[in-house]
Amino acid sequence: EFQQFEKNKILQQQLKIKIGDREYPLVVSASDLPRMRDAEKLINERLQEYRNTFPTADRTDLMAMTALFLANALLSNSDSNATESTI
Repeated sequence: EFQQFEKNKILQQQLKIKIGDREYPLVVSASDLPRMRDAEKLINERLQEYRNTFPTADRTDLMAMTALFLANALLSNSDSNATESTI
């Protein structure tokens, strides 16, 4: 499923991430591989939740809602970290 190769002396891995019904080939550092798999799982779980909640929504709308949810979570986390660092 993935290949390892060296690029600029950093171990890289080629993998395929499946989001929804599509696969995306990526090259990531070996240390990022677990986080990429976790991200793949998180995206697909949220996508499935929206698919169940809005069964008539098309693929593009479901992906947009998923992206909006995850961006909001990322920004909320970023705001929390900024607030904690100023205390």
